[in-house]
Amino acid sequence: MSDTVQPFYCGSQYGDWSDANCCRCRKGFDADKPIGEARCDIEWALVEAYVGDGRIPLPIAERMGALEHRGRYNWPCGEFEPKDEVPSTKD
Repeated sequence: MSDTVQPFYCGSQYGDWSDANCCRCRKGFDADKPIGEARCDIEWALVEAYVGDGRIPLPIAERMGALEHRGRYNWPCGEFEPKDEVPSTKD
């Protein structure tokens, strides 16, 4: 049995999942922090997989919900923490 898994079938699915989760998560990428500190373990593993062979370690896949939601196009990350909402200034 392999100790890695490919959670997405293509880059577009990864992008959609990342937009729905990492981009809205308080632990997601922050341009004001050094790269090593700017991403959570899950996001970091996904970025490495994106530029690599598309595979991530099974423990990361479990944490993000990829095994539980296998076959779904999109799902909520198991460690998602929403960013604080900034009130709109529009009148």
